[in-house]
Amino acid sequence: AYAVLIARHLGVEDEDIVSGLESYRPNLNRSQFQKGQRNDLIVDCYNANPTSMKAAIKNLRSFDRPFAILGDMLELGEKSGKEHKKICKLLKKEGIEDVILVGPLFAACKRPERFISFATTEEAAQHLKKYAPEDRTVLLKGSRGIALEQLIPYL
Repeated sequence: AYAVLIARHLGVEDEDIVSGLESYRPNLNRSQFQKGQRNDLIVDCYNANPTSMKAAIKNLRSFDRPFAILGDMLELGEKSGKEHKKICKLLKKEGIEDVILVGPLFAACKRPERFISFATTEEAAQHLKKYAPEDRTVLLKGSRGIALEQLIPYL
């Protein structure tokens, strides 16, 4: 909405605004929807904080057959452990049962045993080579330092 208002303020014609909005594709691993080899992917591997993680999880719940691959939220300081535990509780509350957690912060959470946890993205990749989900909507969400986009070829 703001983009339209600014464009109109700058004198851009409505048909050019529509064309620009229709052709826009997010990049840099920020909320990109794309087709994987076996799944529909929501790729948001650029940044993660408690607010954006909660919003992404609630959005994922609106899809059939949701599957979450979540990486640590880095740079949260002293509240880090508490915030990661809250995310695990939210997954359970939202009914998202198929979850892979990546990173030492999530690994330190006491979580339901049905969640799979890996210390590194490389370990998660080895798992996905053998046990990749199929025909799912997969959310990849984590801080930039976790590099979850490396998992896309296996999905």
